[in-house]
Amino acid sequence: MRPVSASRHSPIGILGAMPEETEPFLETLEGSQSQPEGRFRFHRGTYGDREAIECYELP
Repeated sequence: MRPVSASRHSPIGILGAMPEETEPFLETLEGSQSQPEGRFRFHRGTYGDREAIECYELP
């Protein structure tokens, strides 16, 4: 399997099993918008100059 090279335009993805795992990252996410989708909650915003998407499973 070849490694995937990330482009500067690719979003950063953070996946956690519980909200507690991703909370420190969420605190640094600017302009965060939250959206539930099935069993998951997604947060989308900006981290530095990059788009970032964070996700965790709802209890």
